Amino acid sequence: CGFFHSYPQWRHLGSWDACDVDARCLEEVARRHPEIRVAPCGATPEYPAASFDIVVSTEVIEHITDPVPWLRHVAALVRPGGVAVFSTPNYLSLLPVVEYTLLQAVALTKGFSRLHIHPNKYGPAKLRRHLAEAAPPGASVTVGRCAFSMALVGVVRVAPADAPSA
Repeated sequence: CGFFHSYPQWRHLGSWDACDVDARCLEEVARRHPEIRVAPCGATPEYPAASFDIVVSTEVIEHITDPVPWLRHVAALVRPGGVAVFSTPNYLSLLPVVEYTLLQAVALTKGFSRLHIHPNKYGPAKLRRHLAEAAPPGASVTVGRCAFSMALVGVVRVAPADAPSA
């Protein structure tokens, strides 16, 4: 869940759950937004299949060493007719220049390196390919750029239950 920065724009869409492997993030989300249900999760979110109309994953998939099974699991959490939204840094932009210079310099002053924190470095084609591999049958996949093209947003639209099978 990170710190749920996008939540204020989306709160009107319904009730929210947040999960993260980092208890500090959950504590901060609970402090900022007490109406959100927060829960720790392991390597994959632990909810029953088809639990949500919308699943949003921000800046997570680049940290996953084997992302397709993880993406498949997350997409399975979406009800028929719902969407899963994934954002990730776009490594086919100016981002690597910023990350390997300015952000790395800041990290080094804090005693760590950013050089290997993203085992998956995504461009639009790789994100589209991974989402297509993970999407349930009949789902559509789109990928776009945002934040001066330094971020990617991928959307998996799960087919409605009454959609004809292909």
